[in-house]
Amino acid sequence: MSNPTQSPDGRTLVYQRGGAPWWRKGYRGSANAELWAYDFAGQKSRRLTTFDGNDAWPLWSRDGKSLFYVSDRPRQPSLWKMNADGTRARLCLEFADDDIQYPGISRDGRTLVYEYDHRLWTLSTEEGARPVEVTVTLPDPMPLPPDKQETVTAGASE
Repeated sequence: MSNPTQSPDGRTLVYQRGGAPWWRKGYRGSANAELWAYDFAGQKSRRLTTFDGNDAWPLWSRDGKSLFYVSDRPRQPSLWKMNADGTRARLCLEFADDDIQYPGISRDGRTLVYEYDHRLWTLSTEEGARPVEVTVTLPDPMPLPPDKQETVTAGASE
């Protein structure tokens, strides 16, 4: 089990079961990742996804009625959304040249963040939203002190 996330009402835990490494693009087999839901009251798990590929990194919508996740259907790992019961999976965002990885969601559930093309991007959870690149500016590195070499002989003993 990996990437567990609890529903906003605290009744359900959705998690990823299985999972070939993300870099095994297009993997199909017994180690593929699927999403499962655990009901705390009934103490039972049920499978949410049945795609013969990888479905990973589940994230709850703010109202708890749907889940965002990354799936490699039909080609590249892309951002998908489905109802919380596993029905009505639909593509939200796809890029033709690289994967969407490591998604997260804001505390208020209004914004998704993910890595694409070695950069950070955000996407509003509203239908029809467009991705926005996050500009990360780092300060210049601190200057290193100059190298110093000393020979110390005074007061030395074996």
